[in-house]
Amino acid sequence: MAESEPPTDNLVSWKPIGVWATAGLGFVVFLAYLLLSTIATIPFVIDSSGEVASAESLETLERNPDFVVASTLVSALGGTLLILLIIALRKGVSLAEYLAIHRPAAKGVFYWLGVTLATVVLLGVVGWLLNQPAVPDWWRDVYGASTNVPLLVLAIVIAAPLFEESFFRGFLFTGWFQSRLGATGTILLTTILWTVIHTQYGAFDVAQVFVLGILLGIARHRSRTLVVPLFMHAFVNALACLQVAYILGV
Repeated sequence: MAESEPPTDNLVSWKPIGVWATAGLGFVVFLAYLLLSTIATIPFVIDSSGEVASAESLETLERNPDFVVASTLVSALGGTLLILLIIALRKGVSLAEYLAIHRPAAKGVFYWLGVTLATVVLLGVVGWLLNQPAVPDWWRDVYGASTNVPLLVLAIVIAAPLFEESFFRGFLFTGWFQSRLGATGTILLTTILWTVIHTQYGAFDVAQVFVLGILLGIARHRSRTLVVPLFMHAFVNALACLQVAYILGV
């Protein structure tokens, strides 16, 4: 990582990719992410004899833990590498500078993790008052059916946050922050886009994702480093894994 005291977002000596170019390249990255995820489905929808799986099997594919692991690892790692390649081709700025990968102060990390925990607890209380399940059905189905929990945890706690934070609070945030969107517009837009990709959840869970996205964006802006929201995102996913493991008794 770079130095422990990160520069402010408005005092950089290099220019980020323009707002529209960032949007265009971001679209390319997301298409590549979807393509890689689609490629990962091939072993699950076509067997060795070339037969295509039934419609019923395809409907339950997103809750198949082996598919979740394969799809997440392939698409997340591939998408992250593409982001790094795009930035590497831009002269005059390092990957660490562009993505704001600076070592934060320990007290700052603990502060934001504390805020994250408090938010998760508050959302849990709201869910309880609204008679919502403690964890989404998707988590129960995937975790409960998994035969390789460590690999599933690796995909959900490490790989998924790595790509999503590098893309939304890293690449897109940097390209849009110094435009007319400013901090507020950038946080809101990246949160909306991040929320949209969580298609496996119901309405209440999507609302929680939106709230957490706003929190991650604020943390990225105020801490001035991608490391903080990355830790927060991984922390939230780890808490979800621990919670579903406790509920299922595994």
